[in-house]
Amino acid sequence: MVDETNSTLLRTIRNSAHPMDRMARDYDPLLELIGDAKLVLLGEASHGTHEFYDARAQITQRLIQEKGFSAVAVEADWPDAYRVNRYIRAMGVDRHSRDALKDFKRFPVWMWRNSDVLDFVDWLRRYNDKRRGRVIAIPVSTTSARILKPTAMRQVSIFPPRAKRKR
Repeated sequence: MVDETNSTLLRTIRNSAHPMDRMARDYDPLLELIGDAKLVLLGEASHGTHEFYDARAQITQRLIQEKGFSAVAVEADWPDAYRVNRYIRAMGVDRHSRDALKDFKRFPVWMWRNSDVLDFVDWLRRYNDKRRGRVIAIPVSTTSARILKPTAMRQVSIFPPRAKRKR
């Protein structure tokens, strides 16, 4: 029974697997599977590996270029990621991606300030420079509620209050 199960499993993997040759076309089957989805979540099996960071960046770039995605949600503290968002949209004072990532101190620095993330942030900036800041980076984290509240309140304060509804 075990041999038959293993054989079935191996056959299923062989029929479903796609070779990865470090070419752009490697992700064609994935992009086809994504189709017209409006939301795509990319996870990873480990933090800090070049292979996952590189693959995630390549897939995200294709989602932006080919599928029209305009937001990248990142698991990060709000102020730190918001600084990167300002950089990629040419709205902040940072002149280089390395500067925009300087606030990442609470998460392990190696998770953010590494060559793969720097390259991806630089790509986002170049992409936006050609398209007037179309892609944004959105921080998604509940671990920094104490830090988040004042920052979020400053952001909310730029919007005018809603007019009272008539009954």
